[in-house]
Amino acid sequence: MYYGWLHVLRNLPRESIVWGIGLNLHGKRENGTYPSFFDFFKLVGVRDFGTKYRWVPCVSCMHPFFSKIPPPSRDVVVYEHYEQPIALPQGCDFPRLNNGVRDMVTALKFIASGSIVITNTYHGVYWATLLGRRVVALPIWDSSRFFFFKHPPLIVNEFSLKDLNKTIRYDESLDECVNSNKKFHEDVSNSL
Repeated sequence: MYYGWLHVLRNLPRESIVWGIGLNLHGKRENGTYPSFFDFFKLVGVRDFGTKYRWVPCVSCMHPFFSKIPPPSRDVVVYEHYEQPIALPQGCDFPRLNNGVRDMVTALKFIASGSIVITNTYHGVYWATLLGRRVVALPIWDSSRFFFFKHPPLIVNEFSLKDLNKTIRYDESLDECVNSNKKFHEDVSNSL
Protein backbone atom coordinates (compact mmCIF):
# COMPACT_ATOMS: atom_id res chain seq x y z
CA MET A 1 0.00 0.00 0.00
CA TYR A 2 1.28 3.42 -0.88
CA TYR A 3 1.49 6.01 1.88
CA GLY A 4 -0.91 8.09 -0.21
CA TRP A 5 -3.72 5.62 0.47
CA LEU A 6 -3.23 5.45 4.21
CA HIS A 7 -5.55 8.40 4.84
CA VAL A 8 -8.42 6.12 3.79
CA LEU A 9 -7.59 3.74 6.64
CA ARG A 10 -7.19 6.54 9.16
CA ASN A 11 -10.93 7.17 9.05
CA LEU A 12 -11.95 3.57 9.70
CA PRO A 13 -13.62 2.79 13.03
CA ARG A 14 -11.35 1.50 15.80
CA GLU A 15 -13.06 -1.90 15.72
CA SER A 16 -11.76 -2.40 12.16
CA ILE A 17 -9.55 -5.32 11.23
CA VAL A 18 -6.62 -4.92 8.84
CA TRP A 19 -5.70 -8.15 7.03
CA GLY A 20 -2.69 -8.70 4.75
CA ILE A 21 -1.92 -5.06 4.04
CA GLY A 22 1.60 -4.13 3.00
CA LEU A 23 3.61 -1.04 2.29
CA ASN A 24 4.93 -0.45 -1.22
CA LEU A 25 7.10 2.61 -1.22
CA HIS A 26 8.58 3.86 -4.47
CA GLY A 27 12.00 5.42 -4.36
CA LYS A 28 12.91 3.53 -1.19
CA ARG A 29 14.42 0.15 -0.59
CA GLU A 30 13.52 0.05 3.04
CA ASN A 31 10.24 -0.60 4.71
CA GLY A 32 8.37 2.42 5.85
CA THR A 33 6.83 2.77 9.23
CA TYR A 34 3.23 1.80 9.58
CA PRO A 35 1.24 4.74 10.95
CA SER A 36 0.58 4.85 14.67
CA PHE A 37 -3.19 4.77 14.16
CA PHE A 38 -2.80 1.07 13.23
CA ASP A 39 -2.30 0.48 16.95
CA PHE A 40 -5.94 1.37 17.54
CA PHE A 41 -7.42 -1.22 15.19
CA LYS A 42 -8.95 -4.33 16.72
CA LEU A 43 -6.60 -6.70 14.83
CA VAL A 44 -3.75 -5.96 12.45
CA GLY A 45 -2.09 -8.44 10.12
CA VAL A 46 0.49 -7.22 7.58
CA ARG A 47 2.21 -8.96 4.68
CA ASP A 48 5.57 -7.40 5.52
CA PHE A 49 7.70 -9.68 7.67
CA GLY A 50 9.68 -8.26 10.56
CA THR A 51 7.48 -5.32 11.52
CA LYS A 52 5.97 -4.76 14.94
CA TYR A 53 2.68 -6.08 13.55
CA ARG A 54 1.64 -9.66 13.11
CA TRP A 55 2.75 -11.30 9.86
CA VAL A 56 -0.32 -12.34 7.86
CA PRO A 57 0.57 -12.63 4.17
CA CYS A 58 -1.81 -12.24 1.26
CA VAL A 59 -4.83 -14.52 1.65
CA SER A 60 -4.49 -15.65 -1.97
CA CYS A 61 -2.39 -18.52 -0.54
CA MET A 62 -5.75 -20.11 0.35
CA HIS A 63 -6.78 -20.46 -3.31
CA PRO A 64 -7.68 -24.08 -4.21
CA PHE A 65 -5.02 -24.11 -6.95
CA PHE A 66 -2.36 -24.47 -4.24
CA SER A 67 -3.88 -27.74 -2.99
CA LYS A 68 -2.72 -29.63 -6.08
CA ILE A 69 0.40 -28.02 -7.50
CA PRO A 70 1.38 -29.30 -10.95
CA PRO A 71 5.02 -30.14 -11.71
CA PRO A 72 6.96 -27.60 -13.76
CA SER A 73 7.11 -28.17 -17.51
CA ARG A 74 9.71 -25.48 -18.32
CA ASP A 75 13.03 -24.49 -16.84
CA VAL A 76 12.39 -20.73 -16.69
CA VAL A 77 9.39 -18.43 -17.16
CA VAL A 78 9.00 -14.66 -16.91
CA TYR A 79 6.00 -13.12 -15.13
CA GLU A 80 6.26 -9.38 -15.52
CA HIS A 81 4.41 -6.17 -14.71
CA TYR A 82 2.23 -5.06 -17.61
CA GLU A 83 3.73 -1.57 -17.45
CA GLN A 84 7.35 -2.69 -17.04
CA PRO A 85 8.51 -5.55 -19.27
CA ILE A 86 11.70 -7.20 -18.02
CA ALA A 87 14.82 -6.65 -20.11
CA LEU A 88 16.67 -9.93 -20.53
CA PRO A 89 20.07 -10.59 -22.12
CA GLN A 90 20.10 -11.61 -25.76
CA GLY A 91 19.28 -15.26 -26.25
CA CYS A 92 17.03 -15.49 -23.16
CA ASP A 93 13.80 -16.21 -24.97
CA PHE A 94 11.85 -17.52 -21.99
CA PRO A 95 8.04 -17.76 -22.11
CA ARG A 96 6.39 -14.60 -20.77
CA LEU A 97 3.10 -13.51 -19.24
CA ASN A 98 2.28 -10.15 -17.73
CA ASN A 99 0.14 -9.40 -14.72
CA GLY A 100 -2.45 -7.67 -16.88
CA VAL A 101 -4.16 -11.06 -17.10
CA ARG A 102 -7.31 -10.83 -14.98
CA ASP A 103 -7.67 -14.52 -14.21
CA MET A 104 -5.67 -15.69 -11.19
CA VAL A 105 -5.72 -19.35 -12.29
CA THR A 106 -4.21 -18.45 -15.67
CA ALA A 107 -1.42 -16.59 -13.88
CA LEU A 108 -0.88 -19.44 -11.40
CA LYS A 109 -0.75 -22.10 -14.15
CA PHE A 110 1.81 -20.07 -16.05
CA ILE A 111 3.97 -19.39 -12.99
CA ALA A 112 3.74 -23.06 -11.94
CA SER A 113 4.96 -24.11 -15.39
CA GLY A 114 8.47 -22.86 -14.61
CA SER A 115 11.05 -24.34 -12.24
CA ILE A 116 12.45 -20.83 -11.92
CA VAL A 117 10.39 -17.65 -12.19
CA ILE A 118 11.86 -14.29 -13.16
CA THR A 119 9.49 -11.53 -12.07
CA ASN A 120 9.13 -7.89 -11.16
CA THR A 121 5.71 -8.17 -9.48
CA TYR A 122 4.80 -8.73 -5.85
CA HIS A 123 2.40 -11.58 -6.59
CA GLY A 124 4.84 -13.11 -9.06
CA VAL A 125 7.32 -13.51 -6.20
CA TYR A 126 4.67 -14.57 -3.69
CA TRP A 127 2.86 -17.14 -5.83
CA ALA A 128 6.05 -18.62 -7.29
CA THR A 129 7.40 -19.08 -3.77
CA LEU A 130 4.17 -20.72 -2.60
CA LEU A 131 4.35 -23.04 -5.60
CA GLY A 132 7.80 -24.19 -4.53
CA ARG A 133 9.52 -22.42 -7.40
CA ARG A 134 12.82 -20.59 -7.25
CA VAL A 135 12.55 -16.85 -7.86
CA VAL A 136 14.62 -14.03 -9.30
CA ALA A 137 13.05 -10.64 -8.51
CA LEU A 138 13.88 -7.42 -10.31
CA PRO A 139 12.61 -4.36 -8.42
CA ILE A 140 10.81 -1.72 -10.45
CA TRP A 141 10.25 1.92 -9.55
CA ASP A 142 12.88 1.34 -6.86
CA SER A 143 10.08 -0.14 -4.78
CA SER A 144 10.25 -1.60 -1.28
CA ARG A 145 7.81 -4.42 -2.07
CA PHE A 146 10.39 -7.24 -2.43
CA PHE A 147 12.48 -6.55 0.64
CA PHE A 148 10.15 -7.79 3.38
CA PHE A 149 9.12 -11.29 2.37
CA LYS A 150 9.47 -13.92 5.06
CA HIS A 151 10.79 -16.17 2.28
CA PRO A 152 12.93 -13.71 0.31
CA PRO A 153 13.61 -14.10 -3.40
CA LEU A 154 16.96 -13.49 -5.02
CA ILE A 155 16.83 -9.75 -5.74
CA VAL A 156 18.91 -8.39 -8.61
CA ASN A 157 18.92 -5.06 -10.41
CA GLU A 158 19.80 -6.55 -13.77
CA PHE A 159 19.26 -10.18 -14.76
CA SER A 160 22.13 -12.45 -15.70
CA LEU A 161 21.96 -16.18 -16.47
CA LYS A 162 24.32 -16.73 -13.52
CA ASP A 163 21.50 -15.60 -11.22
CA LEU A 164 19.54 -18.78 -11.94
CA ASN A 165 22.05 -20.80 -9.90
CA LYS A 166 21.69 -18.52 -6.87
CA THR A 167 17.96 -18.96 -6.33
CA ILE A 168 16.43 -20.68 -3.29
CA ARG A 169 13.35 -22.84 -2.86
CA TYR A 170 11.24 -22.50 0.30
CA ASP A 171 9.29 -25.73 0.64
CA GLU A 172 7.78 -24.56 3.94
CA SER A 173 6.38 -21.30 2.57
CA LEU A 174 2.90 -22.49 1.56
CA ASP A 175 2.18 -24.17 4.89
CA GLU A 176 3.49 -21.19 6.86
CA CYS A 177 1.39 -18.70 4.86
CA VAL A 178 -1.76 -20.84 5.02
CA ASN A 179 -1.34 -21.44 8.76
CA SER A 180 -0.83 -17.74 9.44
CA ASN A 181 -4.05 -16.89 7.56
CA LYS A 182 -6.04 -19.68 9.24
CA LYS A 183 -4.94 -18.53 12.68
CA PHE A 184 -5.76 -14.91 11.85
CA HIS A 185 -9.18 -15.99 10.55
CA GLU A 186 -9.76 -17.83 13.81
CA ASP A 187 -8.78 -14.74 15.81
CA VAL A 188 -11.04 -12.56 13.65
CA SER A 189 -13.96 -14.97 14.18
CA ASN A 190 -13.37 -15.04 17.93
CA SER A 191 -13.25 -11.25 18.08
CA LEU A 192 -16.64 -10.73 16.46
